[in-house]
Amino acid sequence: MNFAKIFDIITPLMIIALMGVIIIGYGFVHPQQENNVLQFIFGIPIAL
Repeated sequence: MNFAKIFDIITPLMIIALMGVIIIGYGFVHPQQENNVLQFIFGIPIAL
């Protein structure tokens, strides 16, 4: 695979969207922590 194709797929917006998915996943993995709903409130718009 060509490095140019990899850099075309992995863009800064894709990295930020992945961060949003990680925030949402962290909220699902640790439901007992306080202010857990904030991870969904901020994670969903970042992922979109």
